[in-house]
Amino acid sequence: MQCHKQLQSDCQKAIWPTDPAQYSVLRINSETDRVEEDCPLPKCIHCGSIARPNVLMFGDFDFIANRQNEQLDNYYHWLREIPKTDSGLVVVEIGAGTAIPTVRRECEDIVSRFGGAKFIRINPDDFSIPSRLKNHSVSIPLDGLNALIGINELMQSL
Repeated sequence: MQCHKQLQSDCQKAIWPTDPAQYSVLRINSETDRVEEDCPLPKCIHCGSIARPNVLMFGDFDFIANRQNEQLDNYYHWLREIPKTDSGLVVVEIGAGTAIPTVRRECEDIVSRFGGAKFIRINPDDFSIPSRLKNHSVSIPLDGLNALIGINELMQSL
């Protein structure tokens, strides 16, 4: 289960922020694969019904895209501001697999488009780097947390 900082409900087609800590201790019944009845589920701030994370799923016709569209606009604006060469850009990709390669493709495309960009791929299973990117990339075959801890320790020793 993932915890997202935005919730949505159908009553008003609205999204709002929430405190993920409030729902971080959900107990799952191993026989039913459902949340235990006494666990607090996120509620709609408008009508009180159960809310859902505002996360796009396959075939999801209820996803509210307003915030995602704003984030994409900001991302594309930021990319336009980066110099095409010698940008000092470092792309760090953590845990993007090959089953749904959207994030991998985006990271590889960005590194290819910006001359001098560096690429760090962190993934315990799918850590290979395309040959066209090998000269300015590093692959770390660890899970994200352990890789970041190791990188932090290395940086602290410099």
